[in-house]
Amino acid sequence: MFCEIPKLLRCCLCLPLRKGILIFGYINIIFSAFMVGLYSYSVHHDMGLKMVYHGSKSKLEDAVCVGIYCAEIVMNVSLVYGAHVPGEVYYWRWDALEELP
Repeated sequence: MFCEIPKLLRCCLCLPLRKGILIFGYINIIFSAFMVGLYSYSVHHDMGLKMVYHGSKSKLEDAVCVGIYCAEIVMNVSLVYGAHVPGEVYYWRWDALEELP
């Protein structure tokens, strides 16, 4: 059976894929930074807010929420960095590593 893999070159059928990834990454970084600020304020003033992570409620403490959003910021920064780096990828072969002095 023959099946072609589609070439995904557009984001939302209008933007080039790289620009769409960059826009998505930067918006996520801004949103996550806002939420870290909000939950940090909540932890500092002991407001007792309930965590809402992307629309789903949970019963975690505010300090855990700050950690989750900080981890999300790290992942989004790596997404944006990966979108900025040119597409050249060099792979190491294991047998080539043995030949190095």
